Amino acid sequence: MSEPRGRTFEERAHVLLERPEIGRNVGRAMDRSARLREAVFEGMDVEAMRDAGEAIRAHTVANLDRYLGEWSERAIARGTRVCFATDAAEAVAYIRDVVRGHRARSVVKGKSMASEEIGLNHALEVDGIDVVETDLGEYIQQIAHEPPVHITVPAIHR
Repeated sequence: MSEPRGRTFEERAHVLLERPEIGRNVGRAMDRSARLREAVFEGMDVEAMRDAGEAIRAHTVANLDRYLGEWSERAIARGTRVCFATDAAEAVAYIRDVVRGHRARSVVKGKSMASEEIGLNHALEVDGIDVVETDLGEYIQQIAHEPPVHITVPAIHR
């Protein structure tokens, strides 16, 4: 669900950090994640991989118009509808129109920071659409009526 009005990230963080188990849980989770990451990359040149990844990202950003054009052409050729929105309102309006056009009563969606950032769930719920997240962490946060607290582990504080 969308972020409750009037509660900033800083306000929510302050409330959570007053709970002693939060720091302990987040610390354990981050330590475990670091150990697993180290085990996976053991013996590999992580810095070289990081540098290569940064070079790929920089190239892609510098040529984004070309890559988006190629992707959209291929997606459209396979029957996908593509929308390049200029802002959040336009993106939400497009998705609402698609949902209305199908007379959908529910939407099942995967984890997406983009949909979180544009307030998609809230907009669909205003239209009476039942939105269900498929990612367990996102779903836990949805049930709690709270936004995700972390990009890859949205319910890490729990």
